[in-house]
Amino acid sequence: MVGDLSNRVKIFFRKKGGFPQNNSREQCIPFNRTRLYELRPIVLRDDYQGSGLAEALIAKVEVALKEKHEEKYFLRVYKDNFRAINFYQKTGFIEVCSEGSNTLIMEKALI
Repeated sequence: MVGDLSNRVKIFFRKKGGFPQNNSREQCIPFNRTRLYELRPIVLRDDYQGSGLAEALIAKVEVALKEKHEEKYFLRVYKDNFRAINFYQKTGFIEVCSEGSNTLIMEKALI
């Protein structure tokens, strides 16, 4: 069922040119010198959470990015969205820095 659903869902990601500077003096290195793809938010209805659908979508994103010979990509997530942060960490994302007072930037290497 998950495979069938993941084939009917659009994947949203876009190429971005570096990160905006955050309020602190912390910099998102090496992102401030490179262009990366940004994964747009993944939002699932409650009855699909825990079904494996989000993992299947992440896998599809990674196949598409590897075909473009990309080495990593990133996403933004609210700091108080603990469920999403745990999910992204479980799938291999690491916290890189914060953007403003309420957003984390996480990245995942595709190598």
